[in-house]
Amino acid sequence: MRRILSLLVVLLVVSENSFRDVIVTESGSRIVGTFKGIDGGKITVATDFAGEIVIDQGQVDQMSTEGPVFISLESGAPCSGKIDGAPDGNLTVATDNGDSAVTVERVKERWMSGEQSPRRFEKPVNGPIKRQST
Repeated sequence: MRRILSLLVVLLVVSENSFRDVIVTESGSRIVGTFKGIDGGKITVATDFAGEIVIDQGQVDQMSTEGPVFISLESGAPCSGKIDGAPDGNLTVATDNGDSAVTVERVKERWMSGEQSPRRFEKPVNGPIKRQST
């Protein structure tokens, strides 16, 4: 019984660390962690080895997620789904309504479940802050 319990604990730890979000940069560096956000052309990733790091989005060649994420595109359209990336910067977002093809450059925001889009508040040129719909 103790042996089976030990094996289950090992499998849980291995499986938890096996599936993470991945970024591959143009230079070939592979960064594994958890995407915390994309905002202003910067991608924040929490890693086990270096804590939170910020990557210039223009340096990203490929990115993929282990599960669904919330993103918005340059058009402002929100989207959620698992991201699968190809080495050429093309991404497939598997949404509830089918797959959407986008590029790394078109993704303007990423936020965590339970949070709101970083751009939910926008200050107009002449006037108070207004709430954007998300």
